[in-house]
Amino acid sequence: MKRVTFSVLFFIKKKKLLKNGDARIYVRITVNNLSVDHATARNVDPDYWDSGRGKSKSNDPDGKSLNHYLEHVRKSIYDAQINLEDKEIEVTAEALGQEVFGQSQMSKGLMAYYQEHNDEVKKLIDREFSRSTYKRHVTSRNLVGLYVEHRYGKSEFSIRMITADFVRGYQSFLRTERKCNHNSTVKYIRNVGKLIRRAIAEGLLDKDPFLGIRFKEDRVDVEILTKKELESLAAKDFQNDRLNQVRDVFLFCCYTGLAFIDVSQLRQKELVIRADGKLWIKKNRSKTKNEFMVPLLKIPMEILGKYEYLRGADDSKPILPVLSNQKYNSYLKEIADRCDIKKNLTTHTARHTFATTVTLTNGISIETVSKMLGHSSITMTQRYAKVIEEKIGKEMGTLKDLM
Repeated sequence: MKRVTFSVLFFIKKKKLLKNGDARIYVRITVNNLSVDHATARNVDPDYWDSGRGKSKSNDPDGKSLNHYLEHVRKSIYDAQINLEDKEIEVTAEALGQEVFGQSQMSKGLMAYYQEHNDEVKKLIDREFSRSTYKRHVTSRNLVGLYVEHRYGKSEFSIRMITADFVRGYQSFLRTERKCNHNSTVKYIRNVGKLIRRAIAEGLLDKDPFLGIRFKEDRVDVEILTKKELESLAAKDFQNDRLNQVRDVFLFCCYTGLAFIDVSQLRQKELVIRADGKLWIKKNRSKTKNEFMVPLLKIPMEILGKYEYLRGADDSKPILPVLSNQKYNSYLKEIADRCDIKKNLTTHTARHTFATTVTLTNGISIETVSKMLGHSSITMTQRYAKVIEEKIGKEMGTLKDLM
């Protein structure tokens, strides 16, 4: 191959400013005296641009971040030269630009790549992924798209250009522009992290932009119902079929530990009679695919009997009248008000109530509770295992007798 000489120059066009007065930063790639210009993903206040050095004059955090980004672009161009030479592909300004800024295999667009991922997940719903996982990634992709548009003014962004600065900027965008709480922000960032790890494994990205960055969820204590509150719910007649149905489904979850998605998909074939002659639920969790088994106590048995008309030969039909998650939570708020329960009832409250009030408080071991909840480890169950006053009283009462 012939000797290649090229240069990289960053510049702005002062006569073509953006609406906010900033100037788009461009990079000129010159190979053997032939040049190609590409717009980068960043802008700058013209007053802070050093034309001679092709970088920001500012020493504040924004200026340093910008210069770091430009150096990353420069390095990406030089890395692209090496990649082309290793493949024995002629190095030209167009080829380098395509490698760094285009949609080549080595420089796929983030949004296109995320869509490919989501299309694959969609095909595997109910086989390897749950529908809720697919919906979560659809939302995540949309948020990333909004961020790219908001920060860079474009609809696509090269995977090779993703840095730690991109990740931190996305975190700030979610918290400030989208008003996401801390835990939601962490979950959305982790979704992108999974995609990035896949890109690294496929050779689309050389360095992990998440390296050295840690995002930890804050622990959230979900409220649980006491035995007295459960009894109050069970005894209440709301004089409204829809409210009574929502209450029944909620109580069923309180006494079985089923998550909302699992109770909404509960089918006749998942009710089995064990050797003890009692009816059990035997099912795989939609979220983790872990199998769990739960014996049905008196109240869930009564609830199943109440809606026996829903069951039939068709195993594809649900056996309980479950509404959408949004409507379900909405009705739960009204139910709490009518029962004078000063707690925020949600789809998670029932599962936590099962783990504490119904099981652990009554002496069921955490190992058994873990199996009934379908957890992969006891560590996960410990998040549900709230130590409540009644349990402390029982255990200390036993200790008192011994002392």
